[in-house]
Amino acid sequence: MNRKRVARKIAETVRRLRLDLSGLDVLTEAATGPYAVTAVIAAHAGARVTALTKNSRYGTAEEVRRETIELAAEMGVADRIEIVESLRPDEIARANVVTNSGHLRPIDARFVRAMTPGTVVPLMYESWELREGEIDLNACRRRGIVVAGTNERHPHLRVFDYLGLLAVKGLLHCGVPAACSRLLLVCDNPFCPYILKTLTDCGAAVDVLTPTGVVGAPKRCGDERSMYDGVIVADTPGVQPILGKAGEAKYAVEQLGQFDVLVQLWGDVDRSLFSGRAETTGAMGWHALRDEGRGEPAKPRPSSLRACHPGQEGDRANRAQMLGGVVCHPAAEPARGHMGMLLSELGPDPIVRLQAGGLKVGQQLASQRRADFLIRREIGGADFLICREIEGTTAGWETCPTLHSFPDESYFDKVLVLPEGCTV
Repeated sequence: MNRKRVARKIAETVRRLRLDLSGLDVLTEAATGPYAVTAVIAAHAGARVTALTKNSRYGTAEEVRRETIELAAEMGVADRIEIVESLRPDEIARANVVTNSGHLRPIDARFVRAMTPGTVVPLMYESWELREGEIDLNACRRRGIVVAGTNERHPHLRVFDYLGLLAVKGLLHCGVPAACSRLLLVCDNPFCPYILKTLTDCGAAVDVLTPTGVVGAPKRCGDERSMYDGVIVADTPGVQPILGKAGEAKYAVEQLGQFDVLVQLWGDVDRSLFSGRAETTGAMGWHALRDEGRGEPAKPRPSSLRACHPGQEGDRANRAQMLGGVVCHPAAEPARGHMGMLLSELGPDPIVRLQAGGLKVGQQLASQRRADFLIRREIGGADFLICREIEGTTAGWETCPTLHSFPDESYFDKVLVLPEGCTV
């Protein structure tokens, strides 16, 4: 990373968000590549930071420590960050804000028991993206821990504006320029208009396949078939794969028509249907990537929580894979329910915005929370709502008239967990 540039982007974002964590203890992760920024953002905003790191496929704990401290020193906050490789109960207990970050997961019942009631947990992404098993919401409610998602579409964050660039990058890895291409976007969630805008701005003709349609997007009926230069999957994962066999997936592969390229941003795909020998391709031309000394096709690497950062795991991890004539990106099939491409592949800028936004949620919840209720504002609406989790799920919400307002309240999108027994 260009430390001077990243430091400037952090300072600009902290000022724009008015992020102020003075007097708070933040427990987060220290990680490699663009994710090195999280602890530094919190420290620059005035927090005392404990950052957990571990050896991983991306680098050793010592490498992470050096990378984080070098960036922190660039900003003059190295003395505010303590990097640890394991957590003591007292380190968890003293935290006012605990980020839902990779090295800290799962935030399970045992972890929650060590937290002090009143601690807040920002998801670090929008609440509808929460994956099962990351946080024990019931344990948090019993303990009096508040959990809330980030409004990534806030005008000071604009994280979703980068999603279309991921699709473009995936297409380029497969040798397909968006310009003058015919594409199919499979998307049923708020990502859709942002990906669609970028693709069309690049000159692509885009159809959108979704059961319900998306405002502002041309809807294609599910039984229509056509020929596409590429298919981009960005659909919310469910019990069944998004693409697969008829009757066993949300959409049958045959339903999409003919296509040469598949970019899997999010949503499970049954790749076994693309029969044939696997080959790996670079973005600038097709060639089989052979295992050294054996002349065999390369096997996909196991997927992980985060996309490969530039300069790590080699170029192979960022290539596409050809399966039975269909070029798939990423080459390594994502773990079930996980993103196939992450914003970190675009560099530190979107990660600075995303992580700072999550920390802003932590600031607001820590400073404004009350024992019995929290307020949220509907995005784009004028009313404030009191939200309470019902029976440990996010399936239903109770509302009541305005009681209180937060400054810049819409940095968080939904409060998932309130203290047990809260009343309004």
